[in-house]
Amino acid sequence: MRIIDDLSGTPQLIVTDPAGVGEKLIMDDNTLIGNPDVEIYPNEATAVLVD
Repeated sequence: MRIIDDLSGTPQLIVTDPAGVGEKLIMDDNTLIGNPDVEIYPNEATAVLVD
């Protein structure tokens, strides 16, 4: 994972990682799932068909 922005003054980060790495980390680390102090908002890719 690479930190894109540490959002100074907040306890938040914007990070990027290769496809599947972040999801694997989240699923493998039980301290993240269900932790009320951690909120994860993935940036889902969308596909568009162009005529």
